[in-house]
Amino acid sequence: MAEFDRISSAEDLEGLSKREQIGALRDAYENQTSWLAKGTIRGSGEFVRSGFSKSHFPLELVQNADDEKATTIQFEYDEKAGELRVFDDGRGFDREGVIAVCQQGRSRKESDKQIGFMGIGFKSLFEVCDRVDVHSNGYHFGFDTTDENGDSDQSSVPGFLRPEWVGEDAAPDGPSLASGRFEDGPTTTIVGHVSETDGIKTALETDNLSPSVFLFLDSLEQVLVRSVSGDVDRTLGGERSTAFDDESVQRASEMYESEIKTIATSDEADGDEKPPLPDQPVETRTLRHDGEAERYVLFRNGWRPDDVERPQFREDIDKSDLFVALRLDEEGRLCGSDGSIRVSPLFSYLPVNQYRDTNLDFVVHADFDLTLNRQDIRGESEWNKRVVGELRRQVLRPVAQTVANHEMWHSQLEYIVPEERGSEGLIHERLLAEFVEELELMPLLIVAGDLDEDADPGLVAPENAAIIADDVVELLAPATIHHETGTWPVTPEQHAVVNRIEGYSDEIELTDILANLSADTLADREMDWFRRAFVRCAGFDPKTESVPTEEVLTEELTAGDTIRAAFTNEIIPIEGDELVAGAEKKFLWGDVKLQPEGGYEGLKDDVQELTDEPVVDSTLFSGEWGHVVRRLFEEMGAEVLTTSELLAQAASNGTLSDISAARIAESYANESTVNKTASKLLKELELSGAADELLTEIEDDPDPETIGGALERWAVKNWSTIAEGDRLAVLRYLKSRLKEAEEEELDIDGLENIKIPRKNGDEWVATGRLLFPKDFNPEYPYEILREEYATVFSDRRGEKYCFVDPTIINDDPDDWRTLLKKSLGVRDEDTNKELSGKIGEAFARERLEDRGITIVADNSDRLQEGWDLKDEAGNFYEVKSRVGRVQNIDLEGKQFKKLVGAEEGDYEYYVISIQNSLRPENTEIQDISDVADVLEAQDELSFDPENTDNEISLRSSVDWRKQEN
Repeated sequence: MAEFDRISSAEDLEGLSKREQIGALRDAYENQTSWLAKGTIRGSGEFVRSGFSKSHFPLELVQNADDEKATTIQFEYDEKAGELRVFDDGRGFDREGVIAVCQQGRSRKESDKQIGFMGIGFKSLFEVCDRVDVHSNGYHFGFDTTDENGDSDQSSVPGFLRPEWVGEDAAPDGPSLASGRFEDGPTTTIVGHVSETDGIKTALETDNLSPSVFLFLDSLEQVLVRSVSGDVDRTLGGERSTAFDDESVQRASEMYESEIKTIATSDEADGDEKPPLPDQPVETRTLRHDGEAERYVLFRNGWRPDDVERPQFREDIDKSDLFVALRLDEEGRLCGSDGSIRVSPLFSYLPVNQYRDTNLDFVVHADFDLTLNRQDIRGESEWNKRVVGELRRQVLRPVAQTVANHEMWHSQLEYIVPEERGSEGLIHERLLAEFVEELELMPLLIVAGDLDEDADPGLVAPENAAIIADDVVELLAPATIHHETGTWPVTPEQHAVVNRIEGYSDEIELTDILANLSADTLADREMDWFRRAFVRCAGFDPKTESVPTEEVLTEELTAGDTIRAAFTNEIIPIEGDELVAGAEKKFLWGDVKLQPEGGYEGLKDDVQELTDEPVVDSTLFSGEWGHVVRRLFEEMGAEVLTTSELLAQAASNGTLSDISAARIAESYANESTVNKTASKLLKELELSGAADELLTEIEDDPDPETIGGALERWAVKNWSTIAEGDRLAVLRYLKSRLKEAEEEELDIDGLENIKIPRKNGDEWVATGRLLFPKDFNPEYPYEILREEYATVFSDRRGEKYCFVDPTIINDDPDDWRTLLKKSLGVRDEDTNKELSGKIGEAFARERLEDRGITIVADNSDRLQEGWDLKDEAGNFYEVKSRVGRVQNIDLEGKQFKKLVGAEEGDYEYYVISIQNSLRPENTEIQDISDVADVLEAQDELSFDPENTDNEISLRSSVDWRKQEN
């Protein structure tokens, strides 16, 4: 039109009415006026339009409202009318704004102060609308993407750049839904005539228009989303705060500010221009959505670009802000993004859609060089390469250092570590992957365990740290773990940090440590340390678990390959304070021996001197958890070295003689296979005599199961040299052995030759001289007999018969009596034959003298043969005594010869039978027989042929008697 011919620049619009300004702008396009038409050809417009997602427009409008200092923006959707209405209370459109919205690649906004700068965000509406009208500050204009006939104009400037005046009457009166939200009414109203109804609701839903848009906005406080149908009813809000009620945030602010000041000072020292620090480096943002709230802490820093090439259309940018935001929980701790209402971890004022699925727990913002549709970051842009480097250096690293040193947040350090990174792409490689590489070298992690002051490394870098199992940290000092593995153990709450940086590395278990632990490190460990270590290897935790029963051990304890591998190292304590490997070859345990359940006791200190095989220190198996360790060793195949095997080895290698007999006896006493009776004797022996002889017997037969036989042989052979206490112990052992055998007597060679103590004296005498004292003799009153026949109990050498010392009979009199009578030969019944005969002779003498017969000789000296008494008339008397009743008469050969002589000579020969000889109250002469009586009873006579003279035999005497008759 001719009226606009003079318009050659934006300044020429001054003085025109707002309607005229719109007309001039439209005219400029229609007439291809160069000042406005640059970059607005049809193809360029289609590129811009087709690049936008159908759901992107709300974000662009929110951004524009914030740039215009709006506090509220409201979206209303009337599906039936096909209208989208947008209201905000910002500064609204002015002439420059109108010109900008009619162009692309141009904006009235300052590049480093406002979000929009290319004049293309408004165009995103045309992805869902054919026509858009704007009513703001007296401007009432619209854009239509179709021609008068409804067909797309393929040859002219696109309709979304050519404004047309629509008039005030076309403007809505205000919001029809959620009215009253604008105190002075909206300053800008946009009405879109919807062409893509399917995209509208999606654009206004949570996963697209999220409260996270408030993270990096400056003025906007509220976004309202309503639909006339009621299907959509959302209220989003954001609150900014630089005053911290939360002490944790205040502390973080101080620490972070110190970090970025250090960077600035370093830059200045390097000759670079010192960038101005932000007025408020740390602030919090509270994001609200339909009653739910999330709080973030934002860390800010700024940088001044030097000679790097600026983004297209933004050559004037001279400074840029960088942000990192971390989510806070209700207690002021850092937390992850799970369940967060944020839509993307990467922002360039608004969420960058391309990275919405990138797995990060923090949000980064920078002034990226974006594609025209603002959905992607230009990967080859030198500006962007510089931006990601400055993001790492000036924000991410200071934030990581702040969190690592924070009293509360250090345990949530993993949230600043990217879980996702890659080897391709500007963000995944240059930002995330390289940031992780930097983190690996930074001192961030707290060392677990108790640190000595001299060995405290402070915070350590992840490259020098590892996830070490709790039981390892408990058992080994951190400095020791570092010495052994080259890494420091990390506190459990920071395990996630190591996992994220190292790519979820395996935890270093106790078995891993033990498999490589040096002997020097173990040299000064107490036995309790080894016991606890091995209990943990067995899979039990004494701190949290009760002592397992045998049933539980059977079900749960298994020795897998990792445990076996650990025990091939020199970690097993053996007797003698040495350490050995569990196997010469992996998983084989033939070279490690266990002690018997009861140990070797007396040999404990000499075990390794007796054998060349490594024997595990028995102390390892003591205490309430000791049986678990033993079962672990058994599960791995370790075998018991029995006492007999040990001593057999000692005997063969000549080391047994170096060990005292007392200690060897003590060891056998606690060997499980030793008979209990023998074990009791071994424990009682003092071995102050004949000790070497006992060693000899054991060397000949070291088998624990037959040790009783060795003890018996030793005792019998060396009875006279064995100490008195040991002899008494042996007697008690013999008594128990007899009862245990359930026999009448013991079958032990030489047992009858031992001596036992006599009563009322310290002498030990042969058992043949001993009688039972009254207390232990229910049948024969030996004390009474001794008083009555004193001469019988003595001979010219003194006391011939004496009594067993009753003090040795300490229990079970019947058992003692059986032992002493049957096995040891103490006189009673058959063994009392001699005593019975002597008392019978004395009794017969008294009775003969009572009858007036004077006895002039006896046979006590055994010089005479064939008779016991002789009277003054020269007659002879043979006395036959029995402890009971006399059943028959036994005449030996000499006695028979004397009897035969009585037939020819001038003397008489009598046989006197005495019954009950050892029972004084019942002793009596049962019969007195002369020669005739004897010969008459010859068929009942018996004699011992060995005692009969060669010339006399039973047959010849019988023949002689018949001849005489």
